[in-house]
Amino acid sequence: MLKIDKEQLKFDGVLWDMDGTIADSEPIHERAIRHTLNKYGVDPTHDDMQNVLGTEGSKTFEYFQTTYDLTVSFEDYQASNYQYFCAHSNEVTPLYGCEVFKSLRALGVPQAIVTNSDRILVNASLAALQLEIPGLAVVARNDLRLGKPSPEGYLRAAYLIDVEPSKLAVIEDSVLGAKAGLLAGMQVIGVPIEENRHKFSSDVTLVKDAHSLIDALSKS
Repeated sequence: MLKIDKEQLKFDGVLWDMDGTIADSEPIHERAIRHTLNKYGVDPTHDDMQNVLGTEGSKTFEYFQTTYDLTVSFEDYQASNYQYFCAHSNEVTPLYGCEVFKSLRALGVPQAIVTNSDRILVNASLAALQLEIPGLAVVARNDLRLGKPSPEGYLRAAYLIDVEPSKLAVIEDSVLGAKAGLLAGMQVIGVPIEENRHKFSSDVTLVKDAHSLIDALSKS
């Protein structure tokens, strides 16, 4: 476990995005999308994949449908993606956020996971990380009317763990997710890959490892 002084934490709880934050699952999601699109003669570019980072499944489908004139139905596209991801979910590995998550949990800090992925994918990633924790609050895309950047998911999570939004930190790797946290009235800490750091607004505190994340969660 990481050394964290609970008395020095400046938040009453922490809300986590899942993919790219706790779980190193984005590469598998990307492979799933590529696998599906390749079946229909589409080879998405790196820029395409960055454009849909953090986007919910239906919006990702709309992007590729518009960009490449896909004729496949959303249902078939989604089924192919999900089948691929679940078949390879054992390849999901933890990011440094996972270690911070576990350390905060050991201290009894209220936490929840809020994701733009559907529950079937979230459950697969949690199983791979051995984070199937009884009572863990998880808000998945199919629990909500609107996905990120709507604040609905983060506000629901705040309700579930009974912490005022203004007293919560949100940990995000995507601009869409960061916007959702800010709209929910929460303080956002970004953990983006290097090439995306410049895309975040100045309202977001950016970190790059477990120790800088703990520093961002703590009083100065």
